[in-house]
Formats: sequence, structure tokens, C-alpha cells
Amino acid sequence: MAQDISVITKNFGFPLPSPGNKLRADVQRLADLGAGVDEELFELLQALEGQRQKINELTADKVETVNGKTGPDITLRREDLALGPANGATSVAFVYNAQGQVEKVTETIDGNAAVANYTYNSEGTVKTIATTYKGRTRTETFEYEGGRIKAITASEV
Repeated sequence: MAQDISVITKNFGFPLPSPGNKLRADVQRLADLGAGVDEELFELLQALEGQRQKINELTADKVETVNGKTGPDITLRREDLALGPANGATSVAFVYNAQGQVEKVTETIDGNAAVANYTYNSEGTVKTIATTYKGRTRTETFEYEGGRIKAITASEV
């Protein structure tokens, strides 16, 4: 009976044992599998160590400006990273227009109101969403094609 060499791992093509093989052949295939996995793990560990070193080199003195603030003493706050915190709002209130569409959404985030005002185009789909939070406003403008969103552009002041 011929040795079955077609049984391999899905991602790396490492050899696997096969019921049609003699034990001697499969022992070598298992040894090759172990050596291949060892080599891949070693390369991954080296890559991770390289990334770890890069992360450790990122210090505050490497940051020049964040939202108009400068210097190594920058303390990033949630609003420096995004319009609102990743943890979400503690309450949300909705206002609807006469057509039953959302007109305004007010979220309370860390005790501050984030107010989103919606406008609609003649087809009744969202045209813009302008969200104001702590004195900053982010406006998202929607573009449609065939009744589906084609693009969203955003600006923030």
C-alpha cells in the first residue's frame, strides 16, 4: 500500500498522519509537523517581541500635538480620542418630527449632553447628523446611490 501524503493541515500545509500510512511514515510526519509548528511559533514570538519593543518606545515625549494641546504632559481625555466615551451614554432621549423621523437624540455622557440633530433629504433618508459634545461638533453627511448609502463624509470643529 502506498503512503498517503495528501493529508495536511489547512493553513500551513503541515503533514498529518493518515489511516492508510504505516506507523513509521506517520511518526516522521508527526515529527515534521512538530518541527513546523515550532518554527511558526518561534517566528510569531519574534514578531510579538518586535511589536512589544515598538510599544515600549511610544512615550509621552513622542506626542507633539493632540487636539491643539502640545508637549509631553498631555493627558488624553475621552473627548480627545473621539466625540464621546467608549463606555456609552447613561441615558438617551429622542425627539421625532411630524413625519415620525428622529429629529434629535440627546445622550448623557459623563454628565454632559451630546446632542445629535438629524436632517433628511427629499427621499426621506438621513442627509446629515450634526452631533455637539463639549463644545465640539461633528457633522456626518450621507450620500446615496440607488436608495443605499454610498458614502459618508465627516468633519469636526
